[in-house]
Amino acid sequence: MYGILLICGCLTGITSALFGFGGGFVVVPLMYASLSYSHAQNSGVGLAAMHIAVATSTTLMRFSASMSTLQHHRMRSVKWGMVQP
Repeated sequence: MYGILLICGCLTGITSALFGFGGGFVVVPLMYASLSYSHAQNSGVGLAAMHIAVATSTTLMRFSASMSTLQHHRMRSVKWGMVQP
């Protein structure tokens, strides 16, 4: 299992670097498959496996985007006057 996770982590990094996406493209199906495999289909986790996978990916994207925005703000490379809510 750890070998599969290592390969998927490398694939995520490569697709993120090359195409600008990778987390949702690789990690969501991997999380769904691993949650479905490790829990019974009728259990709470088994029934909500896709929701858990998507929510986890969304949370990580929000954190990553926030950290990136903060870093660009510190470098003063964001023109906040052009940003509209």
